[in-house]
Amino acid sequence: MKKKKIAIVNQRYGVEVNGGSEQYTRMIAERLQNYYDIEILTTCALDYDTWKNYYKEGIESINGVKVRRFFVKKERNMLYFRLINKLVMTIPCYKKRLDELWLKEQGPYAPTLISYIEKNSKHYDVFIFVTYLYYLTAKGLPLVSDKSILIPTAHDEPYIHYDIYKKVFGTAKGIIYLTNEEKKFVETVFSVSEKKNAVIAVGMEIPQNIDSKKFVEKYQIKTPYVIYVGRVDYGKNCEELFKWFIEYKKKTNSNLMLILLGKCMMEIPVTKDIVALGFVSEEDKFNGIVGARALIMPSEYESLSMVVLEAMAMAVPVLVNGKCKVLKEHCQLSGAGRSYSNYEEFEKELFLFEGKAVSVHEGVNMTDSEYLFYKESEEYKKMKENGPIYVKERYEWKNIESRLVQFIESFKEE
Repeated sequence: MKKKKIAIVNQRYGVEVNGGSEQYTRMIAERLQNYYDIEILTTCALDYDTWKNYYKEGIESINGVKVRRFFVKKERNMLYFRLINKLVMTIPCYKKRLDELWLKEQGPYAPTLISYIEKNSKHYDVFIFVTYLYYLTAKGLPLVSDKSILIPTAHDEPYIHYDIYKKVFGTAKGIIYLTNEEKKFVETVFSVSEKKNAVIAVGMEIPQNIDSKKFVEKYQIKTPYVIYVGRVDYGKNCEELFKWFIEYKKKTNSNLMLILLGKCMMEIPVTKDIVALGFVSEEDKFNGIVGARALIMPSEYESLSMVVLEAMAMAVPVLVNGKCKVLKEHCQLSGAGRSYSNYEEFEKELFLFEGKAVSVHEGVNMTDSEYLFYKESEEYKKMKENGPIYVKERYEWKNIESRLVQFIESFKEE
């Protein structure tokens, strides 16, 4: 029996791409190909800051998934985009005139991809658009609204309130949310509660042979550390994280380090206590997380945060920004992490996570020794125990796959 053909649209796609929605897209595409003829429609861009063409235009296969790439016609000038964005946000009377220009500058501006969707829509049974924000979804989804599923990865940010997105959410035939918090939020902003929808997150797959020793030896890390994984960017609230971590070090005289994994999009403070390793392999990422005292997620805007769930699955407690309802809910439901809303709470919780480092050899200076164990509080131990339980109950791929397929099948039957 011939498999149904499904197009998944995302702004970037590739194993080198660093981004939550992009990683999510790869994960569901590789699993859905067991049931459907999957094709990715994406651009040649690698980085979201410029949308500069990096990959070759045309068709390739990545882990068995067919990927069709289109050139980005216009790179993004961040200074110009910020100017347009400021005008849209501060001078309402310009808003309607600037909507189209703003969307083009937001990008990635790939009109040939949009033309392809319009001309070839009949060759696909379903179009799945991942992430509401970008040009491809805003322009592409309305063209195939009768066979479209939107996975918005939405959170409360200024852009979602722009008029152009009323059409995106309003014309989508079905919506898949990643969390209940996301669903509640979207339904307060748009009149979409009557649309076919489901809350289906993502499955967690943790490698078998994780080894924190490999990580600390490779990068010559001599002291305990906390870790941040993701884009090192103002938009992820990293500036505040750096400021508060440096303040914590001054006040507590701790030997804790902050390790950053991910592409740097901003200046990093010059201090031996904050080490940016850039984009690393998946092996290094998992090895780095499992050896951390905690994973910190300072972002105020997250629709799921796979890295937080990965940390929990590996029994690594998390410290998250309490202003993000999704992250705070993860901690409350799981008992595997804590949230903060100001510096005082940040300091208190980080002190709890750090624990007391003790040398296994008497007379050895702890700051010079790699051989440390920790006197952990009962609270910390409980968080470590709770994480894997929470992830196993809610984020097993077997259940996620089944629910995705069920939603797609019920969607097509209408």
